[in-house]
Amino acid sequence: MKVINIKNVVIWALVLINVFFLVFFLWGIYSDRAEKTETLRSIGDLFAGSGVEIDLKGIREGAALQEYTVTRVLEDERTLAEALLGATARVDEGEIFTYTGDKGKAVFWSGGEFSFTFASGAYPAGGDAAGTAKKLLRVMNIDTAAAVTAEGEQGSETVTAVCAFGGQTVFNCRVRFSFRDGNLGEITGQHAAAVVPAADKADMSSPAAALISFLSAVKSGERPCTKISAVEPGYYIPASSSGNGSLRAAWRIVTDTGIFIVDAVTGKIDSSIE
Repeated sequence: MKVINIKNVVIWALVLINVFFLVFFLWGIYSDRAEKTETLRSIGDLFAGSGVEIDLKGIREGAALQEYTVTRVLEDERTLAEALLGATARVDEGEIFTYTGDKGKAVFWSGGEFSFTFASGAYPAGGDAAGTAKKLLRVMNIDTAAAVTAEGEQGSETVTAVCAFGGQTVFNCRVRFSFRDGNLGEITGQHAAAVVPAADKADMSSPAAALISFLSAVKSGERPCTKISAVEPGYYIPASSSGNGSLRAAWRIVTDTGIFIVDAVTGKIDSSIE
């Protein structure tokens, strides 16, 4: 009987210890959340002092995001070209590679930019430009972050897809499908097809630092606005004069005067291409 009692005591002791650590863990999460909420409220007050209303409910937070260097793999470019054009012949013009096949031509630049021009009738829309674009995106192995919809008159639509990487939106990465006379005429865009992890990871648990950077731009008159309706984490591909691309963590800030992208590490602000 004594042995049983001792076992019960030990079991209950372990239960209490686990409960203690669970409470401690949950309290830490609650305290951290409360601190972040208070910080954002304080930032909201700072914006209000500058005549800018910020919707705190429109702020999304995220986990740490790995940053990447965009590399160039010529074999991957050929695979993509031939997925849409069939067998191709390649012409090397320095950093520009052109692939020509029976269905048209593809051109690739460093940094992930590309364009396809198609022969008439190579890809008929069949009255469903958005559906055709979706099928081709799957063939191209390009993930998208939002619903793909068509704009324009029947037969001459433009379909724009926003790219995604690792489940995160790449804010300034677009693939556009242009239709003419009911046929696909052109695809243009940029895609981070091959990447190598960089040393940095960006903390995306709070946009506080990005908002402070944006507030400075608002005060200086560089990015004037009177309302911020949404803030969300993701990636962007910054412009590069060297031709080398990168996939960097960023915050997308939606205002009444435009959409802006703030680099999560440097605080640099770019206007969105949306």
